[in-house]
Amino acid sequence: MQHSHPFMIAGRFIVDPSLNLVTDQTSKKGTRLEARIMQILCLLAENNQNLVPRELLVKMIWDNYGGGDDGLTQSISVLRKVLDDSGKALITTLSKKGYILNAEVTPVTPKISVARKWLTVSGLIATLILFLLLLFHIYAPKSAALFSTISTEAAETITTTSPDGTIYKLVGNGEGRPFFFINNKLLSPPEMEKYNLLIRQLHAQLIKREKGR
Repeated sequence: MQHSHPFMIAGRFIVDPSLNLVTDQTSKKGTRLEARIMQILCLLAENNQNLVPRELLVKMIWDNYGGGDDGLTQSISVLRKVLDDSGKALITTLSKKGYILNAEVTPVTPKISVARKWLTVSGLIATLILFLLLLFHIYAPKSAALFSTISTEAAETITTTSPDGTIYKLVGNGEGRPFFFINNKLLSPPEMEKYNLLIRQLHAQLIKREKGR
């Protein structure tokens, strides 16, 4: 759902999702987070500078569990403490709407040996060959019908992966407009317009699945 590789927030905090670890480069202090809190941090980082709605966080992290709303409030408090954000400038709260991470998010590139660099180059060549092979196949990037895999990882959530590896996710929102992600990036309503065909197809499959339960 979120970052799988280490990344840095505000040029100070290194976040390693695989270890649920946040390291403050100023104090050199490392803090391990609960898995749910790390998921929230990753989702905020994926959508930094943009609003992430409370209802979406409760739905995706707690699957609309009854105590999810209070759990989210407590989790944000923990994150602010870990990120030294007592002034609430790094994580901004929009009352009754959600949260915004106001910080630059950059990937952390590990130092690699010469041998590993050659392996990386080989991987890039293999990727290029795969891309050229894909050019022989015609597919509609915004049509779910031609996607190779469709999964339903959680309630009211449906995910599909296109042949080029792009991950599209739709999260239902009751009678309201569903939430739509591309590679875990939450799209705004205007950005969703050009994906209307895909969104309608995924939503139809989601409704069909929910009725079959």
